[in-house]
Amino acid sequence: MKTYTPNYYKKFQCIADKCKHSCCIGWEIDIDEETLELYEAMEGRPGKKLRDSISFDGTPHFKLAEGGRCANLRSDGLCQIICDHTESALCDICADHPRFRNFFEDFTEVGLGLCCEEAARIIINEDTPFSITTDIKKAYEDERYCLKLRNEVFEILQDRTKTIGERFKYLAEKFDFNFEFDLQEIVPLFLSLERLDDAWTEHLEGIKEFDGKMFEDDNYSKEFENLACYFIFRHFSDGIYKEDYKGRVKYCLVSCFVIGAMVQSGQDVEEIARMYSAEIEYSEENMEKLLEEL
Repeated sequence: MKTYTPNYYKKFQCIADKCKHSCCIGWEIDIDEETLELYEAMEGRPGKKLRDSISFDGTPHFKLAEGGRCANLRSDGLCQIICDHTESALCDICADHPRFRNFFEDFTEVGLGLCCEEAARIIINEDTPFSITTDIKKAYEDERYCLKLRNEVFEILQDRTKTIGERFKYLAEKFDFNFEFDLQEIVPLFLSLERLDDAWTEHLEGIKEFDGKMFEDDNYSKEFENLACYFIFRHFSDGIYKEDYKGRVKYCLVSCFVIGAMVQSGQDVEEIARMYSAEIEYSEENMEKLLEEL
């Protein structure tokens, strides 16, 4: 099946031990059947050591050591599996992270998720306007409608003759809602969601006001254009199944609004975007509740 990727996709490479927020910490990583067979066939001490790191309680997965660290994460931040057996021995989840997929009938789009700090750095700082060469002619009728409408959204978000705030307002008008969100409603909504990191709670509770002036500031136009295009790319096509494109656009703008409010309060845009993605996008329950409320 044909796959399509964004213009910045090939820039990504895992930064391994240089990563401050390792994806090998805090997650229970399941092992796919094919990779498990590979591990079971490995000989010698490295093979035994690898098998000893696996729990067979329920779905086979890597054990977690102190601090929620994967049993194969070394103290120097490197992966023992890669060091002993090369990247080809990684299970599907490890090899694929932080990628996500938009599935269509005859093709698939593959993107990078913001929850990875290196992916966030690449996405947010990209100078070239977002693009993906999906062949709309190969899509089915409802898919073609979705992709054409998505392209219109990208055009609005990338109209650099206007401030990013003007683009956001025009996009909201196109989908028949007002880009004037109330912090008294938005902050409690986000606090009602499941939260993983105490720092995320502190950032939410630290939002006291947001005047939106940064959206009229050219210093932030690139970052929020890139963020908005990312959210649309990742979530807009789900509207095919829910018949709700308005909700996806509103989610995109609310996400930028919350991130903007935290950045205005003094937080780093890359780190806040990464944390936002980890807390919201990687929780199916949080995404469902947020889209339902919006």
